[in-house]
Amino acid sequence: MKKKFFIIIQICIVFCAVTAFFGCNDSIEAESGGGKKGVSVVPNPMTVGQPVSVSGPDFKNATKITFPGGIAVTNFTKAGDFQLNTTVPAGAASEGNITVSLPGNEYVIPITVTIFSTKDAIASSKDKNPTTGNVRVGPNDKLTINGQGLSAIAEIILPGGLSIQSMNFPKKTDLSIEITIPMGGFNRTAVEPLKMKTKSGAEVYTANRIDWGGDGFVPPELIPFCGRSFKVWTWDDKAPNDTPFGNGGYNNDKGPAWWTIKYDAINGQHGGAGHGIGAKMAFYLPNKMVLTLTNGRVYEGLFSIDMTKGVGTWSSGKLEIVAGDDALSIIGATYGNYNGSYSLTPKIFDIINQTGTVMTLAFRYPEETGTANFYLYRVVEGEGEGGGK
Repeated sequence: MKKKFFIIIQICIVFCAVTAFFGCNDSIEAESGGGKKGVSVVPNPMTVGQPVSVSGPDFKNATKITFPGGIAVTNFTKAGDFQLNTTVPAGAASEGNITVSLPGNEYVIPITVTIFSTKDAIASSKDKNPTTGNVRVGPNDKLTINGQGLSAIAEIILPGGLSIQSMNFPKKTDLSIEITIPMGGFNRTAVEPLKMKTKSGAEVYTANRIDWGGDGFVPPELIPFCGRSFKVWTWDDKAPNDTPFGNGGYNNDKGPAWWTIKYDAINGQHGGAGHGIGAKMAFYLPNKMVLTLTNGRVYEGLFSIDMTKGVGTWSSGKLEIVAGDDALSIIGATYGNYNGSYSLTPKIFDIINQTGTVMTLAFRYPEETGTANFYLYRVVEGEGEGGGK
């Protein structure tokens, strides 16, 4: 009898505990700081496009979340019976309450939330176009975007599609974002608002236009090769003595001297390898090189310019192809034999002359320190100094 009585008492205790537990989750009691027990909105304040979690009593059957301003969201996930996860929708009002729709009733979260949007974003820099007043930037310039809700920005897209992810922003707060304009890879001729994407994928724009044609800063050694964006080079059809290719003395001659090839004979010398008339090589900021041959082959890689490696007064520095396709070289420097026995693809060249519109490069024979091949080129397309645009 005593044993049965003890068991009955135990059952009663468990029943009371379970009832008390669910009662606590259903009740909403005041907490210090204005919150409520069992109810939360995280984060708060929040920004449009930002992930947000709404917790409250028995949300397992929720069908809709309505943000301030009547903006409803049905795309959300559930974490257990009490938490809903979604993103703050565009168009939500700046302040108010969130409502959760349940079967047969609606539950108003008793917490006032503040929502910032990315509206009225304004771009600024150190320079302006004197005629239009548009913000003007160039390579390596700092561009600052001021506004509200900018912590929701996950990506900035420059003209031409070049993307800068938020992890690469030097500075980012809800009120300000700072980026550094890259040296290449975007359309510098555009004049348009800056395009941004929020974490939810929504596209927003600055309220003012940006002139991307500013000078900015480009390392001076790159300007003759790339201008302020890119340059395309080909054989120089106006080379001295009509000889854009040949050999001569290393650290002596400034162009073809001993053995020369006329411009019209270039195809006979290099046409079979695709390096004949019409072959092109492009140098892009900051260090991309593309070789396009007449046979349709395209090779890509990286290059570097070192103006500390000039040879006396004969050359001013060196051009080096540092990465990319094994067959990538300059026009005319084909894979082949030098001095009858050495087979290679030339990668390092002395810069003999470089005016920004024409240039002469030299390649020293591997087994004859006193002999070099000379290559003369001119610009046919590009932006910036000597680029024709």
